[in-house]
Amino acid sequence: AKFSMGPPLSAQAGEGEQMSVETRFGTVRYRSFGERASSPQVLFVHGLGSSSQTAQPPADLLQKAGFLVPDLLGHGESACPANAEAFRMQSQAEAVVAVLEQE
Repeated sequence: AKFSMGPPLSAQAGEGEQMSVETRFGTVRYRSFGERASSPQVLFVHGLGSSSQTAQPPADLLQKAGFLVPDLLGHGESACPANAEAFRMQSQAEAVVAVLEQE
């Protein structure tokens, strides 16, 4: 199975559950797919200029793992802070850690 970049692969995967977490730079939104409670979690981080909407987990793995797909700060539906520090790698990493800690 491959992680797809593009439109959803199946109706089973759908749009994922919309979630959010607050960070020091604002709200980070993310989508959660699949089995989260008792399964391994797979984190997918999109590239520059992209968003969580470009990622779709493989439908055949949704019963075996959970998938977390955040919108980085300044991307997708996450906050776009005026503070340039928010776009440093350290700040983006902190935002991703906030998503993981919430889960």
